[in-house]
Amino acid sequence: MGHAVVRWYEAIEQSLHKLGRVVSNTETPERAAQTIMEAIANPANLWPRPAPENWMIV
Repeated sequence: MGHAVVRWYEAIEQSLHKLGRVVSNTETPERAAQTIMEAIANPANLWPRPAPENWMIV
């Protein structure tokens, strides 16, 4: 399964600019939730938005 995971991860990485707002997981869960709620409250901030350099998918 390792190769499939790597291919999936690479596909997402190459498409981040198409996915809209990417929330970094380097903050506390509470801060990440606040960021998400703020983005939902103001949809103009959701799309399109380039991914930050420190994005991560877990």
